[in-house]
Amino acid sequence: MRRLPRLILSLFFICFTVIGFFYLFQRQLLYLPQSGDINPANSGLPNVQLIQLQTQDGLSLNSWYAPARSQNMPTIIYFHGNAGHISHGAWLIQEYTKAGYGMFILGYRGFSNNKGQPTEAGLYIDARTAILYLNDHTAPMHCIVLFGESLGTGIAVQMATEFPVGAVILQSPYTSITDVGQTHYPFLPVSWLLEDRYESIKKIHNLQAPLFIFHGEQDKTVPVELGKQLYASAPEPKTLKIYPNIGHNGFPNASVAVMHFLKKHRICSKYIN
Repeated sequence: MRRLPRLILSLFFICFTVIGFFYLFQRQLLYLPQSGDINPANSGLPNVQLIQLQTQDGLSLNSWYAPARSQNMPTIIYFHGNAGHISHGAWLIQEYTKAGYGMFILGYRGFSNNKGQPTEAGLYIDARTAILYLNDHTAPMHCIVLFGESLGTGIAVQMATEFPVGAVILQSPYTSITDVGQTHYPFLPVSWLLEDRYESIKKIHNLQAPLFIFHGEQDKTVPVELGKQLYASAPEPKTLKIYPNIGHNGFPNASVAVMHFLKKHRICSKYIN
């Protein structure tokens, strides 16, 4: 009988050790910063500018920017996922700038050779800095399109509640990071542990811009059900496109679908006489 209390104590010790590990290292598990070559020309983009944004909390952020071809073309701000790097968006810049769109790929704090540590509050500061930079220089607010990928969808949704942007594009979005975490770690009290929650489901009803969501039905990282739930909670006008044989990445002709959506809603151009 003495062995039973010892076994219970051992199980409690293991349980609290696992929970403590996930709590202490949660941001290292959520954010996977990558650095690399930040020169656009080395990625075959000689006409893209390397911009250094100055945040309100004193950081300098390396980002890439290609202005729109004309004043009636939108500028897309791209918020990448939890393990991206600005050079990974080179193909996106090529897709959209070829069609005349402006493209701005934000380099988060802690990513893309930038100093600082990523947090939810910190990435919101970075995003605000990028939006205000564009608005101050070349793109009026109604011509700015927020494009979030995976983790970046939470950033895009938050910014769309703060700024009167032209449109919002969400690739593989979630309801909240808490919900995503619970699907991957069902044995943990994720809702008690998480500090960075990105609760898009509580904010999406405040959107006042056209919304386009696309998601892969075979997504094992962010289950497609979460994207569908977010879509169901969003106000009109909205569009949902589900790719039946696609996982978390690799959407064929997604840029075509995005540009069709932006043209359908006449983003930016409807303000030009």
